[in-house]
Amino acid sequence: MVPRGRHLLLGPARSLQVLPKADPKSDLSYLAYASKDKVAGLVKLPLDGNPHKAMGLIAHPGEISAIACTHDGRYLLTAGRHDATVQCWELNTGALEAQALLGREGMEPFLDMLGPGGREGAAYREMEDHFFYAQLRVQGEDSTEERRIGHRLTVDQVAPIMQAVGFYPSQRETFDMLNEIRFTNLANSVEEVETVTFDELIRRELVYLNHRPVVPPTEEDIAASLRFARDRENPELYSRKALSELLEQYGEAMSASELDSLLEGLVKGTKLEGNISATFDLRTFVTGMLGFEPPADDSAEGGRGGGVETARFAEGTVV
Repeated sequence: MVPRGRHLLLGPARSLQVLPKADPKSDLSYLAYASKDKVAGLVKLPLDGNPHKAMGLIAHPGEISAIACTHDGRYLLTAGRHDATVQCWELNTGALEAQALLGREGMEPFLDMLGPGGREGAAYREMEDHFFYAQLRVQGEDSTEERRIGHRLTVDQVAPIMQAVGFYPSQRETFDMLNEIRFTNLANSVEEVETVTFDELIRRELVYLNHRPVVPPTEEDIAASLRFARDRENPELYSRKALSELLEQYGEAMSASELDSLLEGLVKGTKLEGNISATFDLRTFVTGMLGFEPPADDSAEGGRGGGVETARFAEGTVV
């Protein structure tokens, strides 16, 4: 297998082992893996993110501490951390090959991961719209000159597209994501990749599919992030001053002017020290400032339904 640049292709895995080849003449290679909790499985190499080239099963009732392959590649041993058990699994790579063949080729397996409907689905169409709109933004939205829209987009426009479709990476995550694209061909060329096609944005390194959160943020997640911004006199409310201090001093800190600029984009004409009240509740922050739609099954207790997703922006604004 030719080494490639660093890519995100699997979920969190505790143990990885390339299987010894049962047939030395075969060109097929497989990777055995175990997650931290319960699941062990196989992936066909090279890693490309195709879900039909991977399988997993519940190997233990709890945490898996280690895995090992036999010398002939026919068996996989898994050890449970708390169940004091070692399981021996016979490997059937032929079944994985059949699954990969039946799962279609090209873009189709990846479009199924993007959302229902494939190329005709709402998720695909929305990303496609943002892909071409990003080209218009680069050329100037207010320009009256003729625009040239093509099938390639500069790498620096990838992050705004991610934000527009509801994935909001941190600066560090954005840095890693763009470097993953730029150094895709590092093993074969010293030149950086500077442009991507729409299909490459989805599939080539699975930029969107592999970096987005599996589960969208909930109001409980947002409340947990805001816990240090609670008002001292009324813990049910959040303090504008405390929120400002958190954003300006911790994590990927931003200046007061940057914070005002972001808020003006989220809430038109609003500055943190201007039109936002000194204290606010969670629902005001989620719907009024972040722009998320309220959950459909609102509870009567202040709208904090258990585990309800804050699905998407009410308006498709490109941040």
